[in-house]
Amino acid sequence: MAFLSRPLWHSLSLLGILWVLIASQPPMPESTALAGEAPLILSGRIQKLQGNRQPGPDPMPALGPASGQEIVVVLGGIQPVQLGDPFLPERNLRAPILSRGWSGPTGHFQLPVAHPLPEPFAVTVLLVVPGGYYLNRFDGSGAFAAYHLPQASQQPIELVDDRGAVF
Repeated sequence: MAFLSRPLWHSLSLLGILWVLIASQPPMPESTALAGEAPLILSGRIQKLQGNRQPGPDPMPALGPASGQEIVVVLGGIQPVQLGDPFLPERNLRAPILSRGWSGPTGHFQLPVAHPLPEPFAVTVLLVVPGGYYLNRFDGSGAFAAYHLPQASQQPIELVDDRGAVF
């Protein structure tokens, strides 16, 4: 390599060594699951409810799919700011987000939940709405309804976005 200057040859040698070191590294895991542990998959669908739901002569509109709706899975049970309020401002969510995804054209979703926690544990599935999160399901003691894993990964989750309905 007499035609290359010493600093250039030295730089090329270092680049070659770095390339070999990087290429020999195992691939990065796609999730934060423990080694050898497959992530749990939460699946379900979101339906949108709109219109006047008051009793009367007009038929009530049916549920429709909520396509392209963002969803998050957070660790544990979540308390609303006010009892029975389905909206949670973004600044009030203190639980770690374990997974994030969107519903498809038919309102269906599948969210992998990779976790380093021993089973069973609880998660809350929330709709992402402007300024925060939404869930109109409660557990009877004032908290948003949580799902207990791994059992919840074996049955579909039904979420209803009823922000556009009048009751």
